[in-house]
Amino acid sequence: MDIQSKDTLKMMKIDHHFLEDPEDLQEIKETFCSYVLKTSGALHKIDPDYGLLLPDEESIFDDNRLEAHIRSTVSSFHDQCSLIMGGEKDGRVVNGIGEVYGVKNLMVADASIIPYHMDGNTSGPSYS
Repeated sequence: MDIQSKDTLKMMKIDHHFLEDPEDLQEIKETFCSYVLKTSGALHKIDPDYGLLLPDEESIFDDNRLEAHIRSTVSSFHDQCSLIMGGEKDGRVVNGIGEVYGVKNLMVADASIIPYHMDGNTSGPSYS
């Protein structure tokens, strides 16, 4: 992560190098092809008026259009799941209550330790 300035009074410019790794982009594409389409289909059965607006199904099956959609709409503003919970022996960063392994009296209490990505804003789950 690159941060523009150490001056706390200046507006931060943070560059996570989001989607720089082709594997990250591929993972998001696969999510659209499996989870988003499956969820959309289930919701359409409940309410026939429900349908995907963006991206539409045609775009999901077109690799170039799907990539363009992802790059233009998916952001890292609600970071989630960047620190892995679990056992220290497994190479995890934090334990089940957010304590950082190897750093005394340090806990993580934000969306970075949420175990799975959510569709909405991360504020509520972070406060829970």
